[in-house]
Amino acid sequence: MTERFDIFVFLRTLETLPCLWHKADPLYKDRVKKDAAEAHFIKFFNFTNATELRKKIRSIRNTYNQEIAKIKKSKSTGSGTDSIHIPKLAWFKEAHRFLSKNIGDTGQLHFSK
Repeated sequence: MTERFDIFVFLRTLETLPCLWHKADPLYKDRVKKDAAEAHFIKFFNFTNATELRKKIRSIRNTYNQEIAKIKKSKSTGSGTDSIHIPKLAWFKEAHRFLSKNIGDTGQLHFSK
């Protein structure tokens, strides 16, 4: 029986290791630190290798960035606040807390109508 992947635990763990996601972090380009952080993830989340882990992180970042683009596009239409895109992803708020640092966003998005 395989365990179900918990995106919330994954995101909370990822947040604690900015060398894997925060481009402005001094350790982001330190391959030794990244390898150590990846080894922790591979063991904790039962990934088969670093490539699988990197694909998962890239997928989360890409999906997050797509949602941000939808929000920004809906704000630029001038239709008012009723038509602003609200992400339906359960994990979006969790990811936005820290991934917004990569896009220079203040993190101040309003999610309720």
